[in-house]
Amino acid sequence: MTFDEFVNLAESFPGSGLEYPFGPDLRVYKVGGKMFCTLSEDPPHAAYIKAEPEIIDEQRAIFPDAVARAPYMHERHWNRVEIAEVPDFELEDWLEDSYRLVVAGLTKKARQELGLD
Repeated sequence: MTFDEFVNLAESFPGSGLEYPFGPDLRVYKVGGKMFCTLSEDPPHAAYIKAEPEIIDEQRAIFPDAVARAPYMHERHWNRVEIAEVPDFELEDWLEDSYRLVVAGLTKKARQELGLD
């Protein structure tokens, strides 16, 4: 997946917003004020993507050269992913799952305000 394709996908989710809280080189996508992924501006483009603890080790095992523990993030919930090294359909699923995990953690009121309930 290219940088632009990843950006378009991340921005396509309802209520998705882009911020730069860690500086101009790291895009942070949030929903309801909670981060669901990041994306580095500089190549090779890497993303931090949230995953369910039950599958995070599987993702790392299947793509050992492209998926690893995300530094500075909870290792049971976040992976660092080289976006060009993982098939598009996998990245699409992972990003959608990350978004859904974060939305599920929002309050009912927050989901309603975003039109997600």
